[in-house]
Amino acid sequence: MLIAWLRSGRLVESDAVSSALRSLEFFFGRPIVDVPRAELRAVLLEVIEDEARDPGIRAGAVRVVARAGRPEDLPRLGAALDGAPTSVAYELIATITRLAEGVEATTESALAARDALVGMLSRSEASLRRRALAMLA
Repeated sequence: MLIAWLRSGRLVESDAVSSALRSLEFFFGRPIVDVPRAELRAVLLEVIEDEARDPGIRAGAVRVVARAGRPEDLPRLGAALDGAPTSVAYELIATITRLAEGVEATTESALAARDALVGMLSRSEASLRRRALAMLA
């Protein structure tokens, strides 16, 4: 149902979507048998990339991807980081760092993560630059 809400293009109450995303964040944080997540991940990545979406909804989607994402999501997350509002950028930096842990440094995913974080060093917000630099270290 959440997938239908997010893909429909209809206006949905932001509080309802935020609540559903918090529930998913909790669900994916629990140690459970792997469930099919490909379609959900795809929809969440679409929400994250949608610049017209409410930043709170985008940030919530990023938090869920931090738990349900895969290293192959890093190029899309890195692309979404460029130009993301500050609240979304903070979540993306943390998620990119988390998903990049343990990834071989020469893979496409690792390079996308590194490039996205390096791109943050030119942002005007000093706190974002510091956070990106700390994550790069």
